[in-house]
Amino acid sequence: MSDRGVSMSRRKRTVYECPDCMGMAEAVHLTALGGKVREYFRDRDGRVDPAVRIVRVLCWWCREYHPPEEVKACMAMARPKAVVNGDSTSSLIVKMPPWLSPFPEIWEFLSKPSYGDGTVRQLGKISFGLNSGGIQMTLTDPTSSTYCSRCFQTIEDGLLNFEVGLGDGSLTWKPSGPPKGRKRP
Repeated sequence: MSDRGVSMSRRKRTVYECPDCMGMAEAVHLTALGGKVREYFRDRDGRVDPAVRIVRVLCWWCREYHPPEEVKACMAMARPKAVVNGDSTSSLIVKMPPWLSPFPEIWEFLSKPSYGDGTVRQLGKISFGLNSGGIQMTLTDPTSSTYCSRCFQTIEDGLLNFEVGLGDGSLTWKPSGPPKGRKRP
């Protein structure tokens, strides 16, 4: 017999090839159903029934089996709900937290709704990021479309540096895009 004859042999049909797709009990059940005749898809009176009624599906959130109606409700994380009225923490009513009391310049940058000359401004924000050099802190002033970003070893070093820089005006601000309110020509 040649090699060609060996490669032409038929493979046995298998049900349980992928252990991630189904459990062993389901594979045994499907193998047992292999010799049975399928149910008719159309009754003798001519009514059409659904071809397949799905009883359970593999949930793509939790990787467990659920009825199809429960899959959308089974999220890994709860959806955030916006507060309409009541438990709001607007920057206008929030008081300075005790841990930020040594940094009044930073608190003023975060919470003051106007510049020194009385011009209205959007509230500033501080962003923290981790990189190979340590902690990257960025002050952003949305009204003037500027930011100041630096790397520090600790958060305390960054807060102290920005506190001194805001106090004496020594921070180097960079443009972050076109100023708000003006359109590009």
